[in-house]
Amino acid sequence: MRIKLFKATQWTGAETRSVEDRLPVEAVLQIKVNGVPYTTTVRTPGADHALARGLMHTEGVLTGPEIRPEFREIADPATGIAGCLEVSVPAAAVAKPLADRRSAMGSASCGLCGIREPEELELRGAPLVAPPGRGLSRACVAQLLDALPDHQPIFQATGGVHAALAFSIDGTILSSHEDIGRHNAVDKVIGDLILREQLASACGVLVSGRVSYEIVYKACQARWPYLIAVSAPSSLAIEMAEAFGLCVVAFCRPRRATVYSHPGYLAD
Repeated sequence: MRIKLFKATQWTGAETRSVEDRLPVEAVLQIKVNGVPYTTTVRTPGADHALARGLMHTEGVLTGPEIRPEFREIADPATGIAGCLEVSVPAAAVAKPLADRRSAMGSASCGLCGIREPEELELRGAPLVAPPGRGLSRACVAQLLDALPDHQPIFQATGGVHAALAFSIDGTILSSHEDIGRHNAVDKVIGDLILREQLASACGVLVSGRVSYEIVYKACQARWPYLIAVSAPSSLAIEMAEAFGLCVVAFCRPRRATVYSHPGYLAD
């Protein structure tokens, strides 16, 4: 269940009428790793395994894409929606301590805020570079933007969620997910590709909203050199993208876009 009906009153000029409106479901999910509480977040139910796997990858807890966790969902008896996800992995595979990793509930609007010290926001490995031989073409950027609405069924019904699409250098969409949280949608596509052993096949991610530093950080930890966004970036996001080697194309509209970092990664 990702959409729920609610009764409401709608104003149109001076007139009012009763309506039944569709809203995206937002539900709490606690994630435990080997029995240890890791985080409690709010998300749009669905693709919870991918969400957990992607989050643990981008936060450096499970950095090896080859690691295959086992998942056990515990549903809320009142709603039937998973309220707890237990993740089991070999203890040696956990790269960072889990205890007290997040002491407060994670917001659906921000992925990393209040969790890390600034010096922890470091890139694993060398700075990113454009794929050898060719860059992402303007035609592929336009093609991806045109395809975005087809991957937003919840948004089309409610107007209340974000989408993320992972793509290859030729513009093929490899994974797409929606979520009430921008960062959750990105984690879901990263985790989905890890679980399907296709993370290295992607070269970038398209997001339906704005570009904040946590979105840049997640794209970089996935080792993707391209980030495309419908809305605007923040100053910190672009400073981080410049330092980490990420090409950011944002404020995308029909026949118009702005390249904020590493324009040399793009082909004509």
